[in-house]
Amino acid sequence: MLESNRTITLSGEQALQALAELEFVLISLHRMGAHYRDKPVADYQRATSDFIDEQQVTQRLALVRRILSEPFDCTLGEDDMDDIERHVQGLDLWRPEYPRCHCPRFFKEPAMSRISIAAATPTTSLALVKFLHQRLGLSLSVAQGYLRRGAEGFFYSARLFHNDHVEREQELRDILAFCNDAQVPLLIIESDPDEQWNGVAPEPLQDCAMPQEHLFNMLQAHAEDYQCGQGADL
Repeated sequence: MLESNRTITLSGEQALQALAELEFVLISLHRMGAHYRDKPVADYQRATSDFIDEQQVTQRLALVRRILSEPFDCTLGEDDMDDIERHVQGLDLWRPEYPRCHCPRFFKEPAMSRISIAAATPTTSLALVKFLHQRLGLSLSVAQGYLRRGAEGFFYSARLFHNDHVEREQELRDILAFCNDAQVPLLIIESDPDEQWNGVAPEPLQDCAMPQEHLFNMLQAHAEDYQCGQGADL
């Protein structure tokens, strides 16, 4: 942790604003839990879901995060992360789990791969920075750091053909679509998923670089095998 981040300062107004948002969410959910204690679980789940959507709970929490984050020094370390990014990177975040398909047409397990993506050349595109922040959850400073490094700044890395493949596939499709529209050339690397990824492409680069068309075709080839398990009794 940077020495400048060991003590941060919030104004009273900022602290009260953050506390008011947290109080609204916490007390409201507590009252809902008490109200639905003796009622069907489905009613409670529907009410809490509606509350989160209608009262824009995620936006309220995002405001609290912004208030708490602003006083931090976001200087990047040797790992291209700031103190906040480094501290939260190990959080066990919620992800949907999709059952693997056992349809008759699924004859062969696809070979697992790790796909990593960087901008082929250094770029300062603010539109791409905002996209990486909104779509992948990277902090703005981290996204800028990756893009400034061009082919050495891999802003995305994920293993394919695991239980979370549908989510990873959609991330990749969104990245490809946005970068194609923005005319940002990409470096796509395929590597062994069992080897620890340290953010450095294996050598020689030409042996592991993958054209966009190859990646798209690979996703297309197995799309139905993973999607058929959603909403169906298999």
